[in-house]
Amino acid sequence: MGKLRITPYGLKKLKEYQGCTLTAVSDNYGIYSIGYGLTCGVKRGMTITQEQADADYEDYLMRLEDALSDFLGPVELRDHQWDAIVSFIESVGFGNFRMSDLCKKLLKNPDNPMIYPEFGRWLKAGNKVLPSLAKRRSWERAATALSATGKVRSITLGTYFEYTVSFCGQSPDRICYSRRIFLRFCRTASA
Repeated sequence: MGKLRITPYGLKKLKEYQGCTLTAVSDNYGIYSIGYGLTCGVKRGMTITQEQADADYEDYLMRLEDALSDFLGPVELRDHQWDAIVSFIESVGFGNFRMSDLCKKLLKNPDNPMIYPEFGRWLKAGNKVLPSLAKRRSWERAATALSATGKVRSITLGTYFEYTVSFCGQSPDRICYSRRIFLRFCRTASA
């Protein structure tokens, strides 16, 4: 273990999506979490400082990144792809990631455009689509779809929608999305 590989921007986004509580809170199943959603050793009434929450989360992410590096072996990911995959694993768990089609496709070719729609399969918690997960998956998909130069790359989701993703200006804080209906049968019919 050493330094986090996730970019400062990726870490900022993870913290934003995860949210931080400095007092232990219970979920619907009676499991307590604190800081950025960590559960190990957390008991009712516990409190921590923001510094503790940040340090604990970064320690957790270092262990996650080490496991991911070992798992990927020779597969190379660009920084924004790494950020997206760490975010995805942090959200769904390493076991779910390893069994996912997203993982299988990523291991074969991290630049395969067929990876992008896989993020859309992970929007539910308790059989319910959560807007917060949809937003997170949208960011993960967009980050994975960026080319090595940060230029626009189109991603097709299913048969009917095409998303174009690019950085707005020079700042990776502002990822732009444009969606347009992409009806393949219209192209075929007019040909």
